[in-house]
Amino acid sequence: MTDVVDGKLHVQSREGEVKLDAAHTWIESNLANFQTVLRKACGRSYERDLVALDGKIAAFNNAERRIADTDRIANALLDRGPLDVAAGMTAHLAKPLRLKGNQHPHVRTLSEPTFVFDQSGDKTDRYLEDGLNRFGPFDTESFTPKAPMIAVVVPRQFQGRVETFLTRFRDGVRGSKAFPEGFVRKFRLTDCTFTSPASGGDVQDASAYKRARLSALEAKEKIDLAFVFTSAAQEHLAGNESPYLVSKSTFMSQSIAVQEFQVENITDSQSIAYPLSTMALAVYAKLDGTPFAIKENGSRRGES
Repeated sequence: MTDVVDGKLHVQSREGEVKLDAAHTWIESNLANFQTVLRKACGRSYERDLVALDGKIAAFNNAERRIADTDRIANALLDRGPLDVAAGMTAHLAKPLRLKGNQHPHVRTLSEPTFVFDQSGDKTDRYLEDGLNRFGPFDTESFTPKAPMIAVVVPRQFQGRVETFLTRFRDGVRGSKAFPEGFVRKFRLTDCTFTSPASGGDVQDASAYKRARLSALEAKEKIDLAFVFTSAAQEHLAGNESPYLVSKSTFMSQSIAVQEFQVENITDSQSIAYPLSTMALAVYAKLDGTPFAIKENGSRRGES
């Protein structure tokens, strides 16, 4: 942050200066930020206060306290009687189980799964990523569309960074072990096309997102999936004020699945290969693909 003017936070980002409403902006809740604020608030007594706070947290989270909290919640639920879970169906709750005396829980060690990557069950691997790289997905022969069209909605100030990110998603991260091939080659597709990134306007402007998604839906190409890029600056927004929720509701009303990304998590480093690999698996599943099956005791169970 560089300045505060008329209730606006001036924040310097990779795309230039961004102005955020101070009344609707919060510090990210992580330990580093908390300790920074605590140091400012406590001054010279910071070290002593931090130790005292850690002691309070330990006492609050110990086993006895957690058991007591569990019992308190359980008793509150029991007092309400049977719970209605569906028409004509109720759930009856009981008190939490407790081991007594010299009782010991029964423990069974489960074997690691074997992943299957073809209908015949011949292509298998103990490791999911290795199997996908070697054989491709379980439904390689039957999966459609082989060249999915993906609509992209992104705030204007992040458009350049997102275009680079999408290229790496499609084609891979050169020199990385986690995602060298990219989405198309890893999942044995012929192509993956993105609509020209539709600008979502200001990062908190839900109406601009609405215009962008409507523009994408009006295009001649059939949309198979939508990527909606959001920002941490939107997290406090809800309902019709939330660009993500507004975009998701519109796309899903047209039976188009949505994958969300937060622009703050997009980096130019090689480490982006790991989240890209995870993202590619999720995207394939949202396209109704079956990336693998699991062989268990001689049988197969489909997983996606």
